Amino acid sequence: GQTGSGKSTLIQLLCRYWDVNQGEVRIGGTKLQDWNESDLRAAMTVVSQRVDVLNGTLRDNLLMAAPDASDEQLST
Repeated sequence: GQTGSGKSTLIQLLCRYWDVNQGEVRIGGTKLQDWNESDLRAAMTVVSQRVDVLNGTLRDNLLMAAPDASDEQLST
């Protein structure tokens, strides 16, 4: 969705970081507040728009875990 369309607000509500001020959020016909937290977490996945991994080359990302690794070590 476009900037300002409510994606972040929806995620905040679904993750129960915020509670609704008006109306209600339902998943599968059940009020969000009635969901068990572990069942709620198992029913959804959040993918951040923020990219921390694979922003550079594969080598760059491998070096994040082992900054002193040689090319030979990275290839095995």
